[in-house]
Amino acid sequence: MKRNLTADEIAEHIDKIDKIGYTILKNVIPKEAIAEMAAAFEPVWTENLDKIMNDPNRGSMRHYITLPFTRPFYQDTYHGNGDLFAIARAILGDDAYAMQFASDTPAKGSIYQDWHSD
Repeated sequence: MKRNLTADEIAEHIDKIDKIGYTILKNVIPKEAIAEMAAAFEPVWTENLDKIMNDPNRGSMRHYITLPFTRPFYQDTYHGNGDLFAIARAILGDDAYAMQFASDTPAKGSIYQDWHSD
């Protein structure tokens, strides 16, 4: 799997995740792919909003929604990205893999969650 980041850059991203809970990999996922996924997610979010508000499964105003392994949600741009895999495996171990693709998106009024591996 092709990687563009150096070992030092990957270490910097891992350090950011450890310190602040996230990192941003600029110019890794094309803006068009993000826009396509966002547009497709909007009806999924709307369809689940009642559950998010009334029966959340991940804490107050937070719901885990499984997404399909099909476009526009599943794309090689990010699911087959060597840099993303290198960062994930450095944190989770070499045997980490994606058995589900999902959104655990907080809605307004959700309670902050500390960083955790899922």
